[in-house]
Amino acid sequence: IRSAMPRMKMLSCLVQDANVPNLILKPRWPWHEAESVWSMADRLPYPVNGLVFSPALDSTLLLGSSDLKWKPSTKLTLDVALSSAEHMTESGGFFAAFLYNPATSPGMDTQVPSEHYHRHANHVGFGVSVQEGGSIQLTLEAEATMKVWLDENHAQWAAYGVAEVIYDGKKGELGFVHLRRDRN
Repeated sequence: IRSAMPRMKMLSCLVQDANVPNLILKPRWPWHEAESVWSMADRLPYPVNGLVFSPALDSTLLLGSSDLKWKPSTKLTLDVALSSAEHMTESGGFFAAFLYNPATSPGMDTQVPSEHYHRHANHVGFGVSVQEGGSIQLTLEAEATMKVWLDENHAQWAAYGVAEVIYDGKKGELGFVHLRRDRN
């Protein structure tokens, strides 16, 4: 459902019919209240790491996808494809991180060997740099230069999966947030 009003009505019915304890439908607020909503994010009974702006009416016919997501610069995350593990230990392992390369042909999911890992052919390495003024820039690269550490509880399930990661500009590294089981 491409517009907020019918989507909220459907979700409200699903939540009510599901009768699951602690299952809630997050409220909607008008866009002009975004600043006050964000200021109370830490006091809400669920985690909030950003705001999603959705049109009340279906505008996708004119604009394409019309939802906009905003996050503060300290909470910007990426979904990355993971390689097989490099350097596994009993406490976890390092995985090379890749971005999806939209320039590849559909169906190109063969694994490509590299020096330490395998990756899918439709994924590309990337680098991250912090620009003057604090903006973050991604650069596509032939090989993976970014690695992410996963502890032993997650590393055993992570190979060739998708993870949400956060970039730590001070350390210049990716931090693991969680595996995206909905994106594998």
